[in-house]
Amino acid sequence: MSNDIDAVVMLEFLNEFEFDDSLDASLSMTFEHLELSYSSDDAAGESTRSTKTRVMTAFARERQNGYHKKSAAKKKANRLAISNAFIAGLEWLVAMMGGRVQSSERVIRKRQELAISASATDTEVEKQLALNESIVKCAETWIATWEQRRAENKYFMRTWSDQINVFMERLKALCEDVWSVNVSLAAVTEV
Repeated sequence: MSNDIDAVVMLEFLNEFEFDDSLDASLSMTFEHLELSYSSDDAAGESTRSTKTRVMTAFARERQNGYHKKSAAKKKANRLAISNAFIAGLEWLVAMMGGRVQSSERVIRKRQELAISASATDTEVEKQLALNESIVKCAETWIATWEQRRAENKYFMRTWSDQINVFMERLKALCEDVWSVNVSLAAVTEV
């Protein structure tokens, strides 16, 4: 803008003097060249600004991508830790249920083989029955909670669901085994 004003002032100054047409033509050509150079400088300034903006935008994008990657890695690590803890707890519960079945079966065999008096083993049988009942309730709670979570959110622990489903099926089978052992224990105490 100021370049245009300078050019107008210069032309007015030169118009005060009488020049021939050749000088006037060369001056007008010089002014056209000056106007072109000024306009290209303006474009260059805009180009420099847009390049700077692009560089800053690219830098900000890179930085944001870095934050996203760190955040995703942290979330993945947390989910993995929670899932591993869940699976470990489930494995423990399955092992404990298997142990309960074996322990109860030993009590039944011991009672049948030795024909021990009912009063001596009644407390042991009652203890086995109570433990079996509590472990079955715990297992049924785990199974119900798992089925509810899977029904509410189909993506809940999706990567581990096959492994967890195997444990849940084993847990259901062990619950049935424990109930059948409990029936046997109750029958042994009545004999």
